Amino acid sequence: SDLGKAPILWTRSRPASRNGPNDLRNKARETLKRENMKKLNLLLGGAAFVAMTSPALAAGLSANGAITTNYVWRGVSQSSNDPAVQGGFDYDLGNGFAVGTWASSISWYGDSPLELDVYGSYTGAITNELGWTVGAIGYLYPNADSSLPTPNFWEPYVGLNWTVDTVALSGKVYYSDDNLGSKTWYYTGGVTIPLDAWLSFSANYGHYTFDPGTDYTDWNLGLAATWKFLTFSATYVDNDLSGSIGKSRVVGMVSVKVSE
Repeated sequence: SDLGKAPILWTRSRPASRNGPNDLRNKARETLKRENMKKLNLLLGGAAFVAMTSPALAAGLSANGAITTNYVWRGVSQSSNDPAVQGGFDYDLGNGFAVGTWASSISWYGDSPLELDVYGSYTGAITNELGWTVGAIGYLYPNADSSLPTPNFWEPYVGLNWTVDTVALSGKVYYSDDNLGSKTWYYTGGVTIPLDAWLSFSANYGHYTFDPGTDYTDWNLGLAATWKFLTFSATYVDNDLSGSIGKSRVVGMVSVKVSE
């Protein structure tokens, strides 16, 4: 998953609360939201536990789990700058095709405590150093407030990756024809450089366009250290937006991945 989900910016930030005379209803909604978050954290925590404790998985199947100080997607926080629990499963069919699902706790859209992604891809090689990929990602938000515009959307994408010695370069283009009412394009490129057997540096740059909407650019710089099955990372993320949504931040994460 990209580091940062912000199609229509006024909506992808936390919507204005509908406080009114019925304070009991608002309190009930907040209670339900907290209960949903508890259930979600138990679910994702269980996925992370499976990933950390499973000695092996079925051929082609891998599991991942993470705890992050802030879920940032394309330069914008999806968790209101609070920590998030994440986890997922991927299945490599072995012929270039792969499918998977991934989930994270969120706090930006009504009562929905969960983002659930489903995706598939097909990859191939042009040369030993140059490869390509095509795929699609669905971003789903169970229990989203039905009185608000649906936040669910799909993004097909294409990409290239190039390896020069140990340096990995990549670029992708994503498109959605209905992302909260906008047609969107996201262009992104990045580089990963190993500094040691256990340490790597990464940098990414992205540009998000909206029709209608406000275009913006985001970027990040990060270090990742691996120890056994764990990865510890610290990433500086920023964008050219104004206000609190444009605040730069450093995101910490502990993640685990287990495969066959």
